[in-house]
Amino acid sequence: MAIYKQKDFDLRALENIAKKNTAVIVIDMQKDFIKALSPEDAAQLISNQLIVLKHCHNINVPVISFELNHHRYGDIIDVIKNAIRVIPNSCFMEKDYEDCFLRTGLHSYLQSMGIKNVFWMGMYKDICVKYSNESAIKLGYQTMIMPEVIAGEILRYIEEGVEGLYLPG
Repeated sequence: MAIYKQKDFDLRALENIAKKNTAVIVIDMQKDFIKALSPEDAAQLISNQLIVLKHCHNINVPVISFELNHHRYGDIIDVIKNAIRVIPNSCFMEKDYEDCFLRTGLHSYLQSMGIKNVFWMGMYKDICVKYSNESAIKLGYQTMIMPEVIAGEILRYIEEGVEGLYLPG
């Protein structure tokens, strides 16, 4: 699984996060899931996500972080958790299913904040991000993703044109 290198990371694409009514959602950046990546890919993914999280902090964009059954798969890795903690209006949620919208209260939470745009980051785009993205579209959200901040089979889905995905840049 190839992760885009930081030198290839188009920072201009981060401008899309600055859109009014946008939230960043981080999915399953947990210790057991990160182990599936090579050490190099894990380091690059984390580095790229930290760039986005710093940007969120600088422009006051809320971040919602999800973990799947942390008793089974471990906690969110500390470096990501610590970066999210300092971002205003950010929170941590747990999910029992692949879809972040299924029985979590996410939709109500986003509505209460006036969020209309969702930017995805995290692990396993081909499972958790895919299902969450599909639900977001059905609920009327504009969704965004950058391959530099997500691990999974992203290239296959981009080539197949996953419904509703908007690649900023």
